[in-house]
Amino acid sequence: MDDEKFENIMDKWASHEIRSAPKLRPAEKIYQMLKSKQKKALFFKIPGSIRWAAAGIAAAAIIALTILYQQTGNGQLPVMLREGRVSEKGVTMHEPETVPGRGGKGGKAESKKGHPSVKQLQFHYQKQGSGFIEGIDIQNPVDESIILSSEDNYRLLIELTQDYYVYIYQSDAKNELMKLFPNEMYSPVQNPLKGGLIHYLPTERNWFYLAENAGEETIYIAAFLQPKHDWDELYSGYTGTDNAQEKQEILSRLLDEFASIEKMQSEGAFIYIFMFNN
Repeated sequence: MDDEKFENIMDKWASHEIRSAPKLRPAEKIYQMLKSKQKKALFFKIPGSIRWAAAGIAAAAIIALTILYQQTGNGQLPVMLREGRVSEKGVTMHEPETVPGRGGKGGKAESKKGHPSVKQLQFHYQKQGSGFIEGIDIQNPVDESIILSSEDNYRLLIELTQDYYVYIYQSDAKNELMKLFPNEMYSPVQNPLKGGLIHYLPTERNWFYLAENAGEETIYIAAFLQPKHDWDELYSGYTGTDNAQEKQEILSRLLDEFASIEKMQSEGAFIYIFMFNN
């Protein structure tokens, strides 16, 4: 392969990565810094096999710098990952508040009817310094607010009775929307989500934690029997634009669809919306 063809391939690869993964793209100044430091004359005298190895190292460097920039600069992600604290005590589930006179003395509050295709849908969290994992049934949540800080961990547990295409988003106090699933940053699992299996999001040893943005957090868990390619396109447009008005229009459209599905729950399409505070 001649030098000019190789350089064109690398340029196309870098451009494709920036377009297809806007949440992971490096700042323009980082990309230009890496490009400016290439020793072109020396690089293209190196044998082809070594050249491709060097290209792989350069790609890894871009990803590493991107992650560092996002965690330390203005590109910080609102939802991040870390390994959870080990607990051998299982999950302590919070039940809805008891209401005297319902279901007998001290009986449980009347439960909402869950979707027949949802066997389990739980929000787990672990407070700083605690050996306990606490849980909420998202189909029948408790009334009191859940308050988590950036020092606390949280995750989702999902078990469905059949295969569904699942889409999970989280919005924060700044009205920023983040796709949690499917998202290879958080889990290698892809749609459709297999029925009859317990799935953790993120992967079982890892947990989510929040950036330092105080306010209400909302998680949207939607499931469909058919893939939602239009949502993929909308979210790609949402993350790929810097135009505030365009971003808000896409967000409003998605939120309207979430609300519409919540009103028209069916076997083919349903959604659960869960809120907590940061």
